[in-house]
Amino acid sequence: MKEKIIWGLIGALVILFLAGIFLLGKWYGAKKCGLANTSVTESSTVQEQGTATVEKTVPDKKTTGSETANQENTSESTAVQKVPAGWKTFTNSFQGYKFSYPANGKIAQLGTSGREEDVDSTDGACVSLKLDEGYVHILGKTRSDDQMVMCLRTGVGTEWGNIPDIEVEVFGKKYTAHGMGTASASAGYKKEFYFLTTDGGEKIEFGIEVNEKYAPELTYEEAKAEVLAVLKTLKYI
Repeated sequence: MKEKIIWGLIGALVILFLAGIFLLGKWYGAKKCGLANTSVTESSTVQEQGTATVEKTVPDKKTTGSETANQENTSESTAVQKVPAGWKTFTNSFQGYKFSYPANGKIAQLGTSGREEDVDSTDGACVSLKLDEGYVHILGKTRSDDQMVMCLRTGVGTEWGNIPDIEVEVFGKKYTAHGMGTASASAGYKKEFYFLTTDGGEKIEFGIEVNEKYAPELTYEEAKAEVLAVLKTLKYI
């Protein structure tokens, strides 16, 4: 009887030992395949969620960039449309450009005699815009020496002196204009003019002439801003 019990216990131990070996082998195989550790699964889930978050964020950034680009394009469009209401446009088809100017401005085309009536209608080399407190002269790339003398200033008096250069925009490009000026505090006037030559060969002279003391229609700053605004509308056609 005791021997049966002993052999029974031994048999049970052997079965448990074999079952343990089987379970241990199964666990080891599962671990090797990456399925036994629940922390790895959780980590993978977190990484997947993180990736999903990034993928969601990126389109938002692209949308923002697109909105910024549209805003910038809108600003550029606004800049093109900065010509004030009521301004006129002069087109010089002979020289291939156009510009806008205030309605009270006066356009003249000067010939070699300096008189508008002597202008060759197929030339259009010298165009003059006279404003209330400023002016713009444009000498086209097709010109003669006589036209240059009649269109642009050739000299100044002893009261004139050099003044700081300024940056202006014409034909969609920025240029440095060199100038001279004169002023009298007692008389209340201030005058200045500037020259520049474009890459296309046009020569441009523009100036401001104000008297804030006796004829304060426009301040010096307002008159200068008006002339610069006209220059900015210069475009090739």
